[in-house]
Amino acid sequence: LKFEFGTVDISGKDELYSAKTSAYFKVVDGVATNDKVYSAPIVQIEDVRKDTATQTWALAVSASPFKTAGDAELTGAEIRVQNKGIVFNNSLAAPGNKNPVGLSTTASGYTIGSSPKVVLSSAAGKGNGKTSLVLDSGFKDEGTKADGSAYTETDKVDDVQLFVPITANKVKDTVYTSTITWSLYNTPEAVGTTPAP
Repeated sequence: LKFEFGTVDISGKDELYSAKTSAYFKVVDGVATNDKVYSAPIVQIEDVRKDTATQTWALAVSASPFKTAGDAELTGAEIRVQNKGIVFNNSLAAPGNKNPVGLSTTASGYTIGSSPKVVLSSAAGKGNGKTSLVLDSGFKDEGTKADGSAYTETDKVDDVQLFVPITANKVKDTVYTSTITWSLYNTPEAVGTTPAP
């Protein structure tokens, strides 16, 4: 999963830029088509291990500093997640049922920084099958918002934002990127301040 914040004007104040929607190819009967659909950012985990009664896992995320290809840093810039997200699991609940018992998200309002942060974990036997973490509180189902309208290419997702402080050294017509690392651990307890993937 990657976040894109688009092209923005240089600003003389602190700014928050919302993430763009993500493009996916529509899947029909298990086969990807050439039709694009747009949606909120989604992270999916599929656990097909045999020990379904006792297995657990934890998902953590971290990000490197925003830099140019020439290694100039956008100092102080950070990705902020405003809400804890919505969780779906195809083995615990009927399609469309949100936040089943046994799957826990982090508290809302966190920053994706250099140290891995646990954003989703499972209790024993509760993370089987496919689990989806949607980073948009206005999400209904794939391609659709809670109000019933479809996500579009021009929509923004306010639950995921890039903060750029006034003090950051911003260079015109320059691309800044950050590498986001998603790490999956086989037990929630294995995740420390600086865990090894």
